[in-house]
Amino acid sequence: MTAAEGFALENVTGLKNALDGERNSREQLEGKLRTYDGLDPTAARNAVAAASQYGEITPEAAKHAVAEVARLTAIDPAKEADKIVTEKVAAAKRGMEGAFAQKETEYKTQLETVTGQNEGLKGQLRGLLVTNQIKAELSKLNPVEGVDDAVELLAERSIRTVEKDGKFEVQVVDAAGNVRHKLDGSTLVPLSVSDLMSEIKEQRPGLFRAENKGGVGITPGNGVPRSGVQNPWAKDTFNRTQQALLTNTNPTLAKQLKAQAGVA
Repeated sequence: MTAAEGFALENVTGLKNALDGERNSREQLEGKLRTYDGLDPTAARNAVAAASQYGEITPEAAKHAVAEVARLTAIDPAKEADKIVTEKVAAAKRGMEGAFAQKETEYKTQLETVTGQNEGLKGQLRGLLVTNQIKAELSKLNPVEGVDDAVELLAERSIRTVEKDGKFEVQVVDAAGNVRHKLDGSTLVPLSVSDLMSEIKEQRPGLFRAENKGGVGITPGNGVPRSGVQNPWAKDTFNRTQQALLTNTNPTLAKQLKAQAGVA
């Protein structure tokens, strides 16, 4: 450039362009800085440091985290606790019901076994009770040798046992299973095993050794049966009510008493 009056003008186009560039850079930086207006530098550094420990967090992960926080925040702790308790109680109940069902099956099986054993023992006890009474009464009647088993079988057909108040009772019954009775004075009482054995002896005298007594089943001299029953057909002890009872309950003895009193 040509000097004029001692001054020379240089080409400033490059400087002007450089200045414009700096101005643009400054404007861009000022725009970026405006984003952080009001931001405490120290707080910003602390926030950056705290965030750095979580590494790189993607937007999707951040969204999921925010949604999970919202869900957890919405949970009512009291209701959630009740739900957990209810589920635990239900699970415990199911477990207890299963265990109870298993134990119930085990106990039923054990009960059936014990019941079967108990019934078996009862049957043996009934048999012994009847057999012992028959043998005891039979030994008093002097049976012919070798007929004991036959007489016992004959007696057993007319005897049954029943359980009352935890005790076994022996009953003499007729062919229909009804309890047989006899008159004891003016009272009707059940026939005993002793009475039954005496009746068998009177009906089948050949199974027993002969005794020096006048008449079968009658004590000589007083006309009263050995059972102690008064003869309701006899003249001195005539009683129609007792006749009917005896005829219905012990027809064999009634027939014998009629014959003894001479009644057809």
